Amino acid sequence: MVASLQDILDKASRKASTGNFVRTAKPKPGKSVWRILPGWDSKDPNQFFHAYGQHFIKDATGKLKIVIGCPDKTFDEPCEVCDAISDAARNAPTDKMREQILESRSTQRFLFNAICVTDDPEKVEILEVGSGLFRDIIANIMEDETLIDAADGRDFVVTREGQGLNTRYSLAVRSKDKSISVKKSSLMALNNLAEYVAEDFEAKKAKALNALGVSFGTAIAGSSSAAALTSDLDDEIPDFSQEDAKAAAAKEIEDAEVDYTEPEAETKQAAEETYGDDISDDDIESMLADLD
Repeated sequence: MVASLQDILDKASRKASTGNFVRTAKPKPGKSVWRILPGWDSKDPNQFFHAYGQHFIKDATGKLKIVIGCPDKTFDEPCEVCDAISDAARNAPTDKMREQILESRSTQRFLFNAICVTDDPEKVEILEVGSGLFRDIIANIMEDETLIDAADGRDFVVTREGQGLNTRYSLAVRSKDKSISVKKSSLMALNNLAEYVAEDFEAKKAKALNALGVSFGTAIAGSSSAAALTSDLDDEIPDFSQEDAKAAAAKEIEDAEVDYTEPEAETKQAAEETYGDDISDDDIESMLADLD
């Protein structure tokens, strides 16, 4: 029997509330060796990864208020937070506020069940990567589907160089004789990535919309998303603890470390330069469309 989305959300929300929610791992600077594992569901063995996106909602001062998953980037479904950000950006009275609002847009990420061979050849982690590294991994697997086979697969060597927006990733496939053979105990520990990304989307969505409304009320007031924001706008949005804020800030910085190719870098630089000029509604629509 296929579980409903609400069942998945409820289960994941309970798991998150226990404090045992698994954090994602990312390739460390330098070289690291990863084994991408097969699908977690025997009924759908070909689904071995999951798309993922998050909004980092900030207030007008740039202070992080809440982190919420993005259904658009995660499930290819409509996202009310994306809509609210788009509407608020169009109604922003100043370019500065428009830029601040757009900082809450989500970024596209991808998740795998994987083993970091260089750390622990038996521990299953959730590997989080950006679009560039994801494309490289998938391109190799498309050429040779056995790369993710538990017994006969091969390891990936990921090299991470640079920092921030200058971070670059390169990928190599290890020879069969140097690659590990995945143990049965590791296969029994695979994470259900569909449940993981669901987390407590619905529970946090109202808080995220409220945080946007409280922070950018002038822009939100003229948007088509205003009705979704009027129920509890006066409710206080609790700030992150110092520890949570540091962790979330570190994650956001890490999210920016995407492996851009030269054309992508030039496009990003051009976009950044555009922020210094007057931006029309059409410009905003175009930039938002490019991120979809």
